[in-house]
Amino acid sequence: MSAPRARATRARSARRRLLESTFQLDVLAAREYCEADERWAPAVAFLDAGDRAGWGLLAAMLTPEWRRRPTAASCLVHPFLAGEAAGASAAG
Repeated sequence: MSAPRARATRARSARRRLLESTFQLDVLAAREYCEADERWAPAVAFLDAGDRAGWGLLAAMLTPEWRRRPTAASCLVHPFLAGEAAGASAAG
């Protein structure tokens, strides 16, 4: 495995541990944590678009009970991915 790829894999693993262990999949608590660190500002702003639609989608996708998670089709029509949130962000 190349060095950049190995770093990316470690970073994904660290983010997963952060969400699962530290925040116990509470994305709003994770948002507050990220908001306090300027390195995360672009990600927070991106997920905040459309009345925090990205955070809502992320929370739904991380639901521990797999039967309650949205399907790929429903994710694609979610306002955040369908572009409605991006349009609202650009207009506001």
